[in-house]
Amino acid sequence: MQLSETIGLRLKTLRAEKNMSLGQLSEACGISKVMLSQIEKGDANPTINTLWKIANGLGVPYADLIAPPMPETEMISLDESRMQYSPDGKCRIFCYFPKAAGRAQEIFLMELSPGAEYASPGHPRNAREYLLVSEGCLMLEHDGGIHHLQAGSALSFAASSPHIYRTPSSSAAKIYIINTYSG
Repeated sequence: MQLSETIGLRLKTLRAEKNMSLGQLSEACGISKVMLSQIEKGDANPTINTLWKIANGLGVPYADLIAPPMPETEMISLDESRMQYSPDGKCRIFCYFPKAAGRAQEIFLMELSPGAEYASPGHPRNAREYLLVSEGCLMLEHDGGIHHLQAGSALSFAASSPHIYRTPSSSAAKIYIINTYSG
């Protein structure tokens, strides 16, 4: 797929997601409706400055306009996920689906060894975190409170402030995490 086709498809998708007409986007970004229509059809090769204006008019990052479309189906095994770990090795985080253009969430698997502690500095404003404990026990410290979760328990919280994940010294834990970002 040519870049102009990718840009056209992304523009049309983002404009629909924002529920904007060509006229509304034209007013928001200062680009004519005719030019926007040509870009959406893949008939125009917009300049970098034009794309910046469109991105600002849509309220999205520039990269969202040039990113290839998301596949209809995407499968990732644990071996293919991106693994990160804490300096002491007691916390391992596997990223299955990172935030990307067209995706407003991230999906992770966190493994905590017995007696592990991992401190998150918090996420961007308007972030929300969803936890599902699949194995073991988890204590989550957040905004001065401590939440105790067992296997099968789930928790959702505003995640822009720091939070700490802890496991008791007797058991490991596996937690699925979905972080969402809005606004």
